[in-house]
Amino acid sequence: MSFPNIPNITPLISVTTEQTVPLLLASIALEELALAHIMNAEAEKLQFVLGTLDDTGVTFSPAEVSLGDLLDVNTSVQRTLRDVIKKEMLLEFKFENILDLIGTLPPPEPVLLDEQTFVFTGDTEEIDVPAGATFARIQAVGARGGGTGLGSGGFGASLQGDFPVTPGETLTVLVGQVGGNASDAGGSGGGGGSFVWRGALLNATTLLVAAAGGGGGTDGLSGGNASLSGGNTGLGGSSGTAGVRPAGGGGGAGITGSGGNGGNGTNATGGIGGVAINLTGAGGGGGTGTPNPANNGAAGGFGGGGGGGGGASNATLTFNGGGGGGGGYNGGNGGNGSNVSLPATTATGGQGGLSLNNGTNQVSMQSNTNNGSVTISFFGF
Repeated sequence: MSFPNIPNITPLISVTTEQTVPLLLASIALEELALAHIMNAEAEKLQFVLGTLDDTGVTFSPAEVSLGDLLDVNTSVQRTLRDVIKKEMLLEFKFENILDLIGTLPPPEPVLLDEQTFVFTGDTEEIDVPAGATFARIQAVGARGGGTGLGSGGFGASLQGDFPVTPGETLTVLVGQVGGNASDAGGSGGGGGSFVWRGALLNATTLLVAAAGGGGGTDGLSGGNASLSGGNTGLGGSSGTAGVRPAGGGGGAGITGSGGNGGNGTNATGGIGGVAINLTGAGGGGGTGTPNPANNGAAGGFGGGGGGGGGASNATLTFNGGGGGGGGYNGGNGGNGSNVSLPATTATGGQGGLSLNNGTNQVSMQSNTNNGSVTISFFGF
């Protein structure tokens, strides 16, 4: 006996394992539908011989149905139902095999539904979650602190995470601004943080991510880099301490607390603390320096950056103001002004703010970009 000759079938049909699952389930559904029609037909057969079926226009032959006829019909119905039960058992086994197959498949890949990048505008913006979205991947980048002379601004934080979302809900976005650069003896402003939260009201419950800004530098010392974590209280940073002549930098703002104003020196005023993010998120103004405006502190960036403290100088010495703290979930502390009896390098840059990421699949790093940014990508399955 030879093997059967299987003809070549063109075109070739290529079906992946994932594609076979709905086809197999559809085949079960069609077979179940056919069995339902068969059972309905058997039920109508019994109704017909019992005379309970609506008038069909069919005449019995013989005209009278005997008890033997009823038993024969009943036996026929029983035989058919036994065959239906056997088929149902086979379908149950088939369905269980399909469930086992589904368990071996990899999880479905999320589909990108929409993506938008926000840049610094000086105001908050909103975005609605599109239909079909189940989670949002958010990358928030805090702004860099301002720099002056040999003191560069601290880096902002770059945070990424995944967050569950509901179609139709609104997310609010605030993108931080780079801190202002001081000219001479003044401290530079702290960078603003970048934030995303649910709805219009910002608090510890609605916040999704807060990427803090870097601290402002002062001549000779750089501002501190933003922390990639550590945010806990939402308060603003402390004020920088004044030297005898120069002033301290203002603290960066937290989500619910404004930064402290820098201490005033005898010849300069302190930088203003950044305003709490849930109020306006404005950056603090720079302090006033002497003997000329070149020694003024620089303003903090939008997003809660603290202003730099004013500096002072005379014919032989320069006394630098402290840098402003960066905005964040917690604001960074303002930097201290230099002591009158020591060189300018004793001034300190502002501290970077503290960040918080409430998402999953987190990615965190420092960012040396100037203004911050926020990118939101919506995914569904």
